[in-house]
Amino acid sequence: MNVLEVKGLYKNYGNREILKDVSFHVGLHEVVGFVGPNGSGKSTTMKCIAGLTEFHQGEILVFGHDIQKERIAALREQSSLIEGPALYPELSGKDNIKLFASLRGVSKERVAQMIELTKLGKHINRKVGQYSMGMKQRVAIAIALMSQPKVIMLDEPTNGLDPSGILDLLSMVKEVAKTEEVGFLFSSHTLSDVEKIADRVIYIKNGEIVDVSTYEKSQKLTYQLKLSQDATQVFERLSLTYTYHEILTEYTIDLDAHTLSDVIQALQEANIQIHEISKIEQSVEAMYKDIYHDED
Repeated sequence: MNVLEVKGLYKNYGNREILKDVSFHVGLHEVVGFVGPNGSGKSTTMKCIAGLTEFHQGEILVFGHDIQKERIAALREQSSLIEGPALYPELSGKDNIKLFASLRGVSKERVAQMIELTKLGKHINRKVGQYSMGMKQRVAIAIALMSQPKVIMLDEPTNGLDPSGILDLLSMVKEVAKTEEVGFLFSSHTLSDVEKIADRVIYIKNGEIVDVSTYEKSQKLTYQLKLSQDATQVFERLSLTYTYHEILTEYTIDLDAHTLSDVIQALQEANIQIHEISKIEQSVEAMYKDIYHDED
């Protein structure tokens, strides 16, 4: 089930086309990474979804509600965390949550759930102005979840966080995606964060969604092989790029001119047994470099 559908989105600024046929979806319980350099159209797309800017053609459905035709219903089904958490620094984390809950008519039981979700313990009673950025983000996500939206957009949520804060935030988002009836659109320039959390990744370039299949076909295929013995001579004879973990008798190889069947045949001819073969998927960073290499 899709909680967000973007279909054929176009937007112009004057004579300049900013978005060109942008289409994608976010499913229930899914975290979708949304990646692109500055000026790619990423922020504009998110603003269109949030109803903060108009678009000239296309359709945005938030849990089935058209953002143009059913604006109030579509906005009710989404929450956004963009450019840092907007909290009251003189109030405690708990009082911030209770304040937003009162504005939305949320039950005391739901408030208690959101307070528990932050995992701030006794710190929930401290003033937010004394919080680290990571603590503020956790309170802000709890508030975003308060009214049980179907879509949450997070724009650069790990900015300004220390490593511990990043891990806590990513863990919180993963937990929420599993336990709540929601889907996330997660935008970040920190590709390692996207890789850790995203079920899949959407790339946008010059206002268009990139067809990653065209890049995947041109990629080196990387495999991990667990073997019965040292196969260094075989791989060198085939001129393969490889790394070797001696203790595990495990190799990671990149296939260029050769196919996997060529390698298997060469190993069999050398009487080397193959215990395990697994394909290593390309990283988000590697894909990003391939897609945006001409923009460096």
